[in-house]
Amino acid sequence: MDGTDHTRAFSVLSRATFRATGFVAGIVFLFHRTFGLREALRSSNTAVGFAAFAALWAATVLATLRQERGFLEHVREDSVAMTIVAGGLNGLFVLAALIIATVGRVMLTPPGPGRPVLAVPLLILFGPVFAFAIGAVVAVPFALVEAVIADLVDRLCLWCGGHD
Repeated sequence: MDGTDHTRAFSVLSRATFRATGFVAGIVFLFHRTFGLREALRSSNTAVGFAAFAALWAATVLATLRQERGFLEHVREDSVAMTIVAGGLNGLFVLAALIIATVGRVMLTPPGPGRPVLAVPLLILFGPVFAFAIGAVVAVPFALVEAVIADLVDRLCLWCGGHD
């Protein structure tokens, strides 16, 4: 593995971490502002929360890696569009984890009124459209912030390069 591969891996991991933690921070802020955070945390479990964040981070790494590889030729140069599409893919990856968790719950729940049997086909049929759309909408602020940061870094590099 040469230096370029290490740089690309660091770029993917750092952007994915920024996106996942930024999303979680936004959700926490939203719950805090709506005064629902205390009630939501009462019924929380550290292990489940950590697992949920790990699944979100892993999905974000996969989506960011797909973005880095350039999955859409006609928007390859447009980083904002690529980030928005990567956000949609992230939504699909999170949906896949949700479907797996729902299938597990169906398998572990005894037959009866509390068994979410219809949830699996509904998630499979209608989930992808909503998951991609929600992921893309959530990705818009991240795309804009990353574009501003990239522009500032480019300007800083030009400024530093011009003062040798």
